[in-house]
Amino acid sequence: AVYRASRTILEDFQSYYYAENGGGAAPEAVKTAYFPASNAIFLEDTASIYSSARSIDDALAGQLALYVQHRALGRAPSSAQAQASAAEVERWFHAEFTVRKQSACR
Repeated sequence: AVYRASRTILEDFQSYYYAENGGGAAPEAVKTAYFPASNAIFLEDTASIYSSARSIDDALAGQLALYVQHRALGRAPSSAQAQASAAEVERWFHAEFTVRKQSACR
């Protein structure tokens, strides 16, 4: 499932966070994250957090890359390799679709 921050109750997000991380200090706001145990993606959707170098679509592409790596390749989403690959997908998506104002749905 994919959830937008503006439509998510903070306590619900924190519950996902605690279930995934086993405790610790939870974020004070809903952040962009993929929680593999719950198969859930959360996306920050406040326009002010995205600059011209990033969009919510780019963020979704990066989180979906983490999902695919986890489900298809068995990589831990928190691993350096998975994070680097997801960042590369996010940059590629931005260059190919966001900057060019092209639809990814062709």
